[in-house]
Amino acid sequence: MGLFKNLFGSKNKQNMDKKNVENEIPDEVKELKSRDRNQNTIYFYNFLQRIKPFAERTFNGYTDAKKNNNEAGIRNWARGLSEGIYVKPSIWYSMGAAINKDWQIYYMDNIKYYQECISRDLINGSYQLSLKILAIGILLDIDKGVFKKISERYVEEGYEDFILDSMIHSQYPEHPVSSALQFPDEKYIQKLSDILKSNSNQEAEAIIKEALENYFYTRENLQTAYESHKTEFYSGYWAWELGALVKIMGLNDSNFKDHDFYPYDLVHWRTNR
Repeated sequence: MGLFKNLFGSKNKQNMDKKNVENEIPDEVKELKSRDRNQNTIYFYNFLQRIKPFAERTFNGYTDAKKNNNEAGIRNWARGLSEGIYVKPSIWYSMGAAINKDWQIYYMDNIKYYQECISRDLINGSYQLSLKILAIGILLDIDKGVFKKISERYVEEGYEDFILDSMIHSQYPEHPVSSALQFPDEKYIQKLSDILKSNSNQEAEAIIKEALENYFYTRENLQTAYESHKTEFYSGYWAWELGALVKIMGLNDSNFKDHDFYPYDLVHWRTNR
């Protein structure tokens, strides 16, 4: 989530870029209805335009590292590029964009960066990144071969986590599932674990509802993204991982389908087409 604090250069350039993009909003964007309770569609469209220079700089850094065979640089720049795998869909979803195959294409085009940056050190510092990338892949029905590759990289690096392992295993059953949690003391992480270990669908559904109401929107869980809706660096608060667990476990989400943080449309987008 620290990405948002580093998107822009000087304040003057930021204001100039903001003014330019706000004068060029397509009519089809203006007709969208935001799914987010805090900001409107125009806010998210402008944010999407402003991150383009950041994405370009990151890609150029990655390309240079590739040319120079700089393995550490490749992994670090790839990690930056992989943030877009969940940041952009979060913005699209928040602004009210229609969910379609283009989202899948974007994910498939960029997941290689996440696969490339996986290492024991980097992934330990990027738990939320991994959680959201896996969740969005599940919700978008991404090809199982992608999860096979991720599984291979996790095994190569000796990385183990019950929640992440369970998510990969749901898409690639040969992936081993560890009983260990990387962050066992965090309350939201505990709730995710409890959902996966629940004894019935009803129990799992009750825990998800409790997590949405009391444990998702906390400073402990969201870290630097907490209260980001008060800034210009906000992509929406969406509990992608809870949506993914609903889909994986075949749960009934009728009791929390309208919760502000629950991405109902993405959880059900294929069945609603």
